[in-house]
Amino acid sequence: MLREILDRTAERMGRGIGNQPAVEAEMRSLIGRLYVEIGNYEGAEKMHRLALSLHESLSGTNSAETAASLNDLGVALWKLRKLAEAEAGASGSPSDQAPAPCNAHADVASSLNNWVPSTEDNRSSRRRKRSRGRVGNPHGPVR
Repeated sequence: MLREILDRTAERMGRGIGNQPAVEAEMRSLIGRLYVEIGNYEGAEKMHRLALSLHESLSGTNSAETAASLNDLGVALWKLRKLAEAEAGASGSPSDQAPAPCNAHADVASSLNNWVPSTEDNRSSRRRKRSRGRVGNPHGPVR
């Protein structure tokens, strides 16, 4: 029942809010987080991508709102096990851009903190896959 309500609300989002992109961005972020809570990760990814786009156009790429949206998208991607995509998103995070006053903001730090585990998980997973097919030393040939 909750999913149906969220689906209908998300569907009406673009039409019903009118010319209020900041409100739309916050609503899409909220719906995306609720989708994560109920296990609809595909819906969450879609909502978070739209919210991120709105936040970037409203506040720029170095804003706390954009960092929070990037974090939310990262959580959805992590739940979907799209780790390579999450890692690519992390490389475009606010910390990699020119310094701005907002980079000291707690929301930015929190979002960057959540990106690190997904990228570390991805690197570890790639190392494990490379070493599975080897016989003998799992760390590679001895030189």
